Amino acid sequence: MSKPFLFAMVSSALACAHPPATLGWQAICSPTEAPPSSWRETRISGSTTTLRIPPSYHDDVNGWMGPDSSTIRILRRPRRAPPPPGDYAFTGPVCTQELGGHVVGLSIWTEYYPVGHAELASAVWEDTPGTEIELVASAQTVERQREQFQVFRSIHR
Repeated sequence: MSKPFLFAMVSSALACAHPPATLGWQAICSPTEAPPSSWRETRISGSTTTLRIPPSYHDDVNGWMGPDSSTIRILRRPRRAPPPPGDYAFTGPVCTQELGGHVVGLSIWTEYYPVGHAELASAVWEDTPGTEIELVASAQTVERQREQFQVFRSIHR
């Protein structure tokens, strides 16, 4: 067996033996506590939408960078059509909720890499007719993921 193949096998086995810590879809779809008032109110550039960001996060290209390599990225794009029936790839929200005057699709998933994994969550809403904004949050700890869910809950016009 080649070393890369053996490494891949061992990494896969360890990933299965020690699943990543995650709050899961139940947590992202359930109401969480409101973010503390000490978090800074931030307007998304080019939008009327604002949200609250923890003080431990600093501005970064297209979003914010936090402790433990956590990130929140802003994506703006044309509104996507719903996927056709029978498309079994990751295609959309786990749940949809009204947050601050927006109907927001919330999703959560895990991405595995050769050197580890990341817990990702997203919030997507139509910002202006034909345009949507997606926040994609990446965290490696449950504590950071919980903070990011609070950021999602703070979305408002």
